Amino acid sequence: MQVLLASLLGILVFLSTAPSASGQDLERIQEAEEWLKKPQRDSVYIDKVNYLCNVYALSGKNDPLPLIHQALRLSDSLGYVRGRGMAHMNLAIYNDIRGEYHSALENYLISLKLLKKARDEDNLAHLLQNLGYFYSLQGNYKKAIEVTKEAADLIYKNWGEKRASYCWSNLGHYYAQTTDYDSALYFTLRAYEQLKVEKDTAGLADVFFNLANISWKADKNPKKALNYAMQALEFYIANPIEVETYIDCKSFIGEMHLRLGNYAMAEYYLKESLVQARQHRLRYLMKNIYRSQAELYATMGVWQKAYESHSRFFQLHDSIYNEQSTNRVEQLKAEYELESREAKIELLKQSKIIQDDELERQMIIRNSFMALFGLFLLVAGVLYKNNRSKQQANQLLTRQKHQIEEQNREIIKQNELLEEQKKELLSQASYLNQASSQISRQQEAIEQKTSHITSSLEYARRIQDAMLPQPAELKVALPDSFIWLKPKEIVSGDFYWFAQVRDKIFLAALDCTGQGVPGAFMSLIGDLYLNQIILQEEVQQADQILNRLNEHVHRSLNTESAYSQDGMEAALCVIDLQLRELQFAGARSSLYYSKGEAIEKVKGDRQYVGGTSSKAFSGFTVHRLSFLEATSFYLCTDGVRDQFGGKTDKKFGERRFMDLLKAHVHLPMEQQKEKIRQSLQDWMQQHEQTDDMMVMGWRL
Repeated sequence: MQVLLASLLGILVFLSTAPSASGQDLERIQEAEEWLKKPQRDSVYIDKVNYLCNVYALSGKNDPLPLIHQALRLSDSLGYVRGRGMAHMNLAIYNDIRGEYHSALENYLISLKLLKKARDEDNLAHLLQNLGYFYSLQGNYKKAIEVTKEAADLIYKNWGEKRASYCWSNLGHYYAQTTDYDSALYFTLRAYEQLKVEKDTAGLADVFFNLANISWKADKNPKKALNYAMQALEFYIANPIEVETYIDCKSFIGEMHLRLGNYAMAEYYLKESLVQARQHRLRYLMKNIYRSQAELYATMGVWQKAYESHSRFFQLHDSIYNEQSTNRVEQLKAEYELESREAKIELLKQSKIIQDDELERQMIIRNSFMALFGLFLLVAGVLYKNNRSKQQANQLLTRQKHQIEEQNREIIKQNELLEEQKKELLSQASYLNQASSQISRQQEAIEQKTSHITSSLEYARRIQDAMLPQPAELKVALPDSFIWLKPKEIVSGDFYWFAQVRDKIFLAALDCTGQGVPGAFMSLIGDLYLNQIILQEEVQQADQILNRLNEHVHRSLNTESAYSQDGMEAALCVIDLQLRELQFAGARSSLYYSKGEAIEKVKGDRQYVGGTSSKAFSGFTVHRLSFLEATSFYLCTDGVRDQFGGKTDKKFGERRFMDLLKAHVHLPMEQQKEKIRQSLQDWMQQHEQTDDMMVMGWRL
C-alpha cells in the first residue's frame, strides 16, 4: 500500500513554499536561481536554496538532492537552525516521493524538532499539516489526527479561522477513516461554516466530498452521498488544481451510481475517472476504479470486462512484491537463528547429562572402594558385585558418549543444510527483486509512451476544437438549434461547418475517411477549403460549393485521374433568410426535415467528395425547399445509422433514426439533442462505439 500511495505526494498542497503557475511564482523561481550564482553564503542564500529544493522536489523537473545537501552543509557551518530544519523537510518530501518512507519519516521528525527550536511557527504549521497527510497515507490515522490537531491549534492562534478551516477539513477526513463519524461530521461542518463565509470553492469541494464519504460509510445512504459528491464535483471543476481529489470524486460518483443501480452512469463516471487516473499515474485510484468496474460489469453480466478489470486490479499489487520477498527472507533468517539457538540448548543439555553421569560414576567408584575397604575380608561376594556394577556403568557411559557424539555430528549437518537453504533463498530473493525491478521499469516505459501518445492526441483534439465553430455562434444565427458530436476516439473524422454571410447561412455536416488521426487530418482539409470557397471565393450555390470542394480535395490528395477511397461524405445547406428558401446538396448524405410530425428525407448524390475521378465525376445536385411555415431540419453522419446495439446486435439504421426524430420533433432543439444522445447510449449498451457520430438540427 505504501508504494501505491507514494504517487500522491506529487500533488501536496500543504507547503506554502510549493510553486504555482502564477507569474509571481515564476519570477520568484528565477530570482532564486540567479541568487545561487552570487558568491555570498549567508542565511538569505540558504533560504533561496531551500525554496528551489522544494520547487524541484514537487515538480520533478530537476534533481533536488545536491541542493538539499548544500543547504545542510551551509546551515551546519553557520549554525542556522531554521535553514537546517527546512532542508530536512525538503529531504523528507524527496524521500516520500521516491517511496523511501522510513527515511521520510525520520527527516520529518528531525525537521519538526529543529523548526520548534527555531520557533518558526509559519513553516512549523505547514510541516505539521504535511506530516499529518504523510501519516494518513501510511494508514496511521491516530498520528495523523494528533499532529493535524496541533497544526490547527497553532494556525488558529496565529492566523485565525480562515487558515485553520483547511486543518478542520482534513480532520474530518481522518476521523471518517477511523469510523469516528461524529467527530468527522463535527470538524467537517466547522470547516464548512468558515469556508462558506470566505466563498472558498476549493475548500468547499473537499468539505462536500467529506460529507459524501460520511453519508455513505456511516449511513449507507448512496442517494445522499451522491448528492454531496455532485456538489463537490462542481467545485472541483471550478478549481482544477485538486486533480487527485477531482478524479477520486468522479470515481466515487460512479460507485454511488452502481449502488443505486444506475449502471450506464456508473460506467460513464468510472471510465472517465480511470482515463484521468492513468494520465496522472494515480495507481491507488486506478486500483480502486478497477475493483468498482469489476463489480459493475459482473453485476451487468459482462463477464469478459469484469475479468479484465479484476485482473488489472490484482496486477497493481505487484508493486509490493519486493517488500513481501524481503519480509519472507527476514522470516526465514529468524527461523534459522531460532533453530540454531535450540540446537545449542540441546547440546548444553547433553553436556550436562555427561557431567552428571561422570559425577555419578565417581561417586560409585568412591563408594565401592569404601565398601571394599571395610568389607574386603567379610564380604567377598559384595566386592565382586560392586566391581561388576562398575564395569556396567562404564559400558553405559561409553554408549552414551557415542550417542552424544553422533547427535553432535547430526546437529552440525543440519546447521550446514540450513546454511545452504538460507543462501539459496537469499539468491532466489535477489533474482526475484531484479526481475520485479525490470518489470516495473518496462511498465513505467509503456505508461510513459502511452501518456505521450495520449497527450499528443489531446493536443490535436484541442486544435480541432479550436478549428470548429462554437455552438454558441450557431445559436446566434439559429437560436433553436443544436450540434451533437461524439467522436469514437480522442480526435474525430466527423466535423461540422458554419458561417453567415449577410442574409445567408451556410451549414455543413461532413464525415471524413477513417476515424481518429486520419479522419482528423481530412477534417482540417475540408475546413480549409470550405473557408476558401465560401468566405473568399463567395460561392453561394450548394451544389457548386461541393463541386469546388471535390476539385480541391482531388488536387490535395493527387487523385484527379483515378478513383480514390480517401474522401468525405458531406451534407451542405444554404439558408436564404430573405427568400425563406433552403438549398441542399449531398455527397452520400441526406437531409431530413419536418413541417408537422412526419419526417421527410431528401437524398444526396451517390458519390463521395474526392472519391470519384475528375473524368467520371458528374457534379452534385441541388435541392430547394421553402420554409414559409415552421420547419425542422436535421443532418447526420453515417456513424449514427451504423452503430451496433440493441438486444439482437443490429445497426441502429435509418428507419429507427427517422422514428426517433419523429417522436421528439415537437420538443425544443436542445431537448431533442438530449433525447438523441440518451437513445443512442441506451442502444449501444455494452457495445463499443462503431464510428464517429454527429447530428445537427435547427428550426426555421
